Amino acid sequence: MSLREAVAHAIATGNMTHDADTETGVDLIGALARADKLGASLWRVTGNMDAGSFISAREYLTEALWKQHPTWWESVLCQIAQLALEEWLACQCRVCGGRKFTVNEETGTRSTCGACAGTGRGRHSDDERIARLGIPYSWYSKTSPVFDVARKILNAADTRVERQMKYQLEHRKPLKHKK
Repeated sequence: MSLREAVAHAIATGNMTHDADTETGVDLIGALARADKLGASLWRVTGNMDAGSFISAREYLTEALWKQHPTWWESVLCQIAQLALEEWLACQCRVCGGRKFTVNEETGTRSTCGACAGTGRGRHSDDERIARLGIPYSWYSKTSPVFDVARKILNAADTRVERQMKYQLEHRKPLKHKK
């Protein structure tokens, strides 16, 4: 079981017993509480479908975007954060379903998915984003880079959580000493 799955299980079962000799759900939840706020919210959303954590994650992401774009309207950044989170969570390619390949029905051969270039991750069209944001096409050129920033922030926060939790739970690898 991965660390993410173990945390989701600990939250779902709600077992708060403590044992000084073994790692328990309390230890996992405590380590998650000490992790990056945005990343911890993302873990609760992906692991437990926690709607409240989605709202928190959107607020943390909006704050992070605001720090990088302080002249923007907060309502626009909040909309971008909402859409960026939805895209980040629904990340599978719509053509191959995240499998990274498609199968030719006639020949039965597999080939790399052309829609996602074999990454398994979905692409979101500019037209979809423009429609969801309700902005003119001419404004989208200014908002498009903000989506890239939002994705980087989300990926970094998600990665940071595992590192921080491993540190808290002392799962880290021992340092190699130079001779």
